[in-house]
Amino acid sequence: MPELTHQLQIKQTQELRLTQKQIQSLNILQLQKAELEQLVEHELEANPVLERDESPPSDHVNEEELEEKFKNVTETAKIDYEWREEIEKDGYLPSPKYTLDSEDKSFEKYTGHE
Repeated sequence: MPELTHQLQIKQTQELRLTQKQIQSLNILQLQKAELEQLVEHELEANPVLERDESPPSDHVNEEELEEKFKNVTETAKIDYEWREEIEKDGYLPSPKYTLDSEDKSFEKYTGHE
């Protein structure tokens, strides 16, 4: 009588597949400016639903927001520079200045529960 045997094999593979949309995107990204303009014209003619946006690009910058951002960056840079001066002067950061205060700062004083 013939002997029956069972064998189990596991095979793992890895593949990289691009979708049609990814391939199209890669092809468009590789086009020169003239070729891209030609492709856009062709698509506009082929698809009547598409429209060309003739409005100028919006390069408007809110000057107030820009000044506020610049002020914040400048202030941060100033603080960083001051810390850098302190470190370079002594080689380490200065220790905090503590003062002895005779004022009562107990929990009871601030909560009114005495």
